[in-house]
Amino acid sequence: MVNKLGIDAEEAHANNEVYIKEEHRKEIIAMAAYFKAEQRHFEPGHEMQDWLEAEAEIDGLV
Repeated sequence: MVNKLGIDAEEAHANNEVYIKEEHRKEIIAMAAYFKAEQRHFEPGHEMQDWLEAEAEIDGLV
């Protein structure tokens, strides 16, 4: 089955690649961004930076 990002789950599995659904990816990124904000004691003004850093880290693992 091909998802909306054009990734075929069966092909990814056959190539030993990690496959996660887009909705789960966003949930994981949101949690990682939350933890980044928590480390800064939720100082405002860094939300986009937190998200982009979290996204890059998570996508680097997938």
